[in-house]
Amino acid sequence: MNLELEMCNDKILNIQGIINVLEDECMKGKTIKQIKTLGHFSTLSHKLLQIFKELDYQLYRYVMNSSSFKLKKAIGQVIVQELSQEFIYFVEQMCKCHYELGKEISIKGIYASIRGLHSFTSGPVIELYELAYHNFYNKIRKELIQALVGFNKEAIRHIWSKLRKTIFFELLLPENEVQLINYLKQCGYEIIEFGYTVTWQKLWLHSFQADMTDENHIIRPSGGIVSEIRPFKKYGDPILTVVSELREEQLNNMDNNVLNTKDDVWKLVEKNIEVPRIIKLNFENIPFFIKKGLKGYLHNWFEKGEKARGIQQRFWDLMRIINTMKELDNINVFSMLELDKYQVQQIFSHLQNQKKKSGDVKYKMVTINGSMTEARLFVDWLIERNKIATHYSNPFRELILPNTRIDSENIPYIPDEIVRQLQTAIKECPLHIQHAWLIMMNTGLRISEVLKLEKNCLEWDIKEKIFYLKYIPHKILRYRRKIGLDDYNKIPILDPIVVNYIKKQIDNTEFLRQKANTNYIFIRLTGTKRKLHQSAQRVIAYTRSDIEAPINRLIRRNKIKNVDGELWVYSHHQCRKTLATRLLTEGASIQETSQILGHLTERTTLQYYEDIDKMKIAHLDRTLFEALFDEIQPEVIKAYTKDELNALKEEILQGARETPEGHGICLKHVSFGPCKKKSCVGCSLLLTGPQKLPMWKKLYHEQKEYIERLATYHSEQGNVNYEEYREFQAENHLLKTYENTIKKLESFIKERMKPHE
Repeated sequence: MNLELEMCNDKILNIQGIINVLEDECMKGKTIKQIKTLGHFSTLSHKLLQIFKELDYQLYRYVMNSSSFKLKKAIGQVIVQELSQEFIYFVEQMCKCHYELGKEISIKGIYASIRGLHSFTSGPVIELYELAYHNFYNKIRKELIQALVGFNKEAIRHIWSKLRKTIFFELLLPENEVQLINYLKQCGYEIIEFGYTVTWQKLWLHSFQADMTDENHIIRPSGGIVSEIRPFKKYGDPILTVVSELREEQLNNMDNNVLNTKDDVWKLVEKNIEVPRIIKLNFENIPFFIKKGLKGYLHNWFEKGEKARGIQQRFWDLMRIINTMKELDNINVFSMLELDKYQVQQIFSHLQNQKKKSGDVKYKMVTINGSMTEARLFVDWLIERNKIATHYSNPFRELILPNTRIDSENIPYIPDEIVRQLQTAIKECPLHIQHAWLIMMNTGLRISEVLKLEKNCLEWDIKEKIFYLKYIPHKILRYRRKIGLDDYNKIPILDPIVVNYIKKQIDNTEFLRQKANTNYIFIRLTGTKRKLHQSAQRVIAYTRSDIEAPINRLIRRNKIKNVDGELWVYSHHQCRKTLATRLLTEGASIQETSQILGHLTERTTLQYYEDIDKMKIAHLDRTLFEALFDEIQPEVIKAYTKDELNALKEEILQGARETPEGHGICLKHVSFGPCKKKSCVGCSLLLTGPQKLPMWKKLYHEQKEYIERLATYHSEQGNVNYEEYREFQAENHLLKTYENTIKKLESFIKERMKPHE
């Protein structure tokens, strides 16, 4: 390192001597022409030639910055007239250096790197800079075209990572648009092969950054995909052309879905109006005989006309069972037909005991029941196909599944005070959200039924002179057909405001319906938020989350809370429950309510009625308690402050209270009278957890200090056998209880942390 520094210093000293001699000549008044004839200038020219060959940018910068204006001009003339090729190579190598480092390549930037200056004037030397700049980019253009023709994704992605996006496209377009489109098409086919729907974002990322299967595809570029919207809007036409063509191919293939039972990967295409969605089912890791049966079962449903999403759901339900069989060591069967009822019970129990990383239950009972029910049908199909003897019993049918309604949380109705706040705040939402919410609140339609409303959903009844809303109850459509009912259900709309909202939604989406050739009225364009070119936008139907998420954001923004001061959490089915509650409380019969809600049987409507009864009883209980509490004798009330009275009321209502030590919750109801225990520690009614660990440690250290002081006291009093005293043993036992509780809590925390490590 010291040797290199000495050599650098020698070069600078050597060239500085030459520059000093030439500067003296300049000071004597010699012209540029006369200076160029001097021997020292000839030596300087040879030095410059050596500098350009060795790419010694530091020494060149020193020469130029140490020279006067006149000498610089003379040097510039020599570079242009005698050393132009060497200088162009010199500048090109600096361009390459910028390129490899991912720095912006511009004439101004290259000039700044070579000269250390950020401003320059035009002239012959600057023209050489420009020539070198264009030469370098011509070489990159040739590499890029070769990579496109050879479908060399790695080379293209390397060039993409080094250049500004605008320059990348300027090198190709418009002369090489055909090669670019062919490359993009091949990338698009790869995306389809991977099992994804082709979108401009996926094509953009896959073509220029990383394969769809790579983990780094999930990591978006700095600033996200939005940061690349500007170059896309300017140069994205080839991508949009490819996306349009591939989507057309996908849509044309939708009616020709063919499932081959020999393939281990099935791809089904489902259409959301103009946007196809690819559903991928992977059978690769399933044992051979089970795989063969599963494929046959799903193919049978496909031939019956089951939609892609339905086949996917059946696949997921059965995969839970199959994966559980693989996890259990004592279940080693070739076919589902070999399972017995004890193994089925074990599978059921295993699914119930599955936990997420957070420690929560992985599968709800409704999900488990769905898997077990699908397994019943699967085994029934296997029995029928294989013509198994009649004495064989389906073990999944011997399993008695629990009533999920008992375990599932009851969906609440929306209280009047929440409804009033929502009616005021909903105006902040876009019109389609307002329309969907008000339709659900006034008709009781499910969200799936609202989003599938068609342009002719309103029918005027001349005799009754009212509008009827016509819709398809998709949830129970199959059962309606079984009992011979029409696909469409009709309900009267008595409120003209609701009719007007539906008419507005029909009018607002007329252009989109014509564009997409669809009858649905709750539809939208994709890509409008990013202001994409119209050719990149497609018509799709709204999803339930497109309506639900904005309403919950609205609730949080307006701080809409229930009577307990908690933010309301909205779900679509609450609207249906609210209408049912209102109808029944206002005197509508079970039959009338059932007809409006589109229930197949009145038994479903009766469930709402039972909920209302429970609600009324709970309300009466609370009212009675409030009245009785207010009747407490005045002398008793005087003993408490207002806050203490409110706290006492809440303790009675909740049936629990904070322990005096602050290390948990006491579950003993106050109605049982005062607690006779001196300490809450070790009590079966004490509820504690990791959040109380600091308090347990505090109690432990305080108890430890107390025992140490007690031991010191006995020692000073000369009590040798104080450790056998009952009082001392009781305090020591309390210390050990604290210690054991701390260990249990820490162990509990470690078990929950292991899945996250």
